[in-house]
Amino acid sequence: MARPLKIFISAGESSGDIYGAALARSIREASPGASVYGIGLSKMKEAGVSLFVNLAGHSVMGVTEILSSVYENYRTIKKAGAFFKSEGIDALVLIDYAGFNLELARQAKRHGMKVFYFIAPKLWAWGSFRMKKLKSFVDRIYSIFPFEHDYFKGHGVETRFFGHPLFDIIAGTGFDFPAFLKKEQEGYVRKNRIVLMPGSRRSEIINNLPMMLECAAALYEKYSGHYHGLEFVMPIAPSSDAGVIEKLLKDSRVGVETVAGELEKYRLFSEAIFAIATSGTATLELALFGVPMVITYRVALFTELAGRLLINSRFIGLPNIIHGSQVASELLQRSANTENLIYHSSRMLGSADSLASRRKLLLKTSELLRFNGAASPVGLAAADIINEVGGIVGSS
Repeated sequence: MARPLKIFISAGESSGDIYGAALARSIREASPGASVYGIGLSKMKEAGVSLFVNLAGHSVMGVTEILSSVYENYRTIKKAGAFFKSEGIDALVLIDYAGFNLELARQAKRHGMKVFYFIAPKLWAWGSFRMKKLKSFVDRIYSIFPFEHDYFKGHGVETRFFGHPLFDIIAGTGFDFPAFLKKEQEGYVRKNRIVLMPGSRRSEIINNLPMMLECAAALYEKYSGHYHGLEFVMPIAPSSDAGVIEKLLKDSRVGVETVAGELEKYRLFSEAIFAIATSGTATLELALFGVPMVITYRVALFTELAGRLLINSRFIGLPNIIHGSQVASELLQRSANTENLIYHSSRMLGSADSLASRRKLLLKTSELLRFNGAASPVGLAAADIINEVGGIVGSS
């Protein structure tokens, strides 16, 4: 009988921590007795992962912030390499965070480990210079978008596409997504709720939330008579800087309700008529729930200058990239200001037909990401990893 497997999962931030937790649960369900270690946050810990490093307070964004953490990351990578050897880890599973994780993969390969990328770095958008390193240190990628699968396959990378793992994340909260889609087909009437999603990092909140609140105040003044009971709601991620959010909301000219918890977030999305969101996974979630939106993106000047040299995607927002067209307005950098945000939001809210047509288009996102209520993309990836490293699915 094969010995129990030892898997190490490395996530870089809160969204990766959620995916890592889902994968850890699937690995342990498919291979009882497997030990799962990792670099992550609270969700992975709750899923039974023995955290080698808890990333609470370590998430960074932007060139300046990343440079300041280089030394700490170097030490972590060296310690992880020693841990791989001493514990006899069978496989390393990476989630995004290319700069750090590809160096971790280098360490894993030195010890003869299999390396998988569960949520691959977006080399199709930026960072394609890392392709050579990825091909050298990663055995297989689990693509989460059909175009991503084609991209990596075209570059000679071993890749498989089982569907987007976000469907498992949604199901794991207890939200019935198939029932929601059925209600939409039957003409479900939503509540007059507008979602604000400024991001979870401190820098994102500071850069985006003030203008979102100013926009919300203007929209309330303009449309509260038209949309009865109009309200603004903001989900709060566990990793968000609650102090900064509390201060900004306190100074806001319009009331904003906050909700906590993934289930409450998805319930909110299922009820909302519109959203203003910072570019990231949240925009994809909103698209799956058919919420028309304006996407904002603001980073530090140094990071912007570096990005201009590296980004090769036509769009920034995931809904636009997936659909191959601008299904959501994008306001980037200097264009992301209060005046423009009010203008583009008003164009949508001022037309019931525009909202309805955009909602119908966005609801097709689940088909593009291969939604199948009877299958688990995370479960399929977990089983594939176990089989690849010589484990037995369902063993004990």
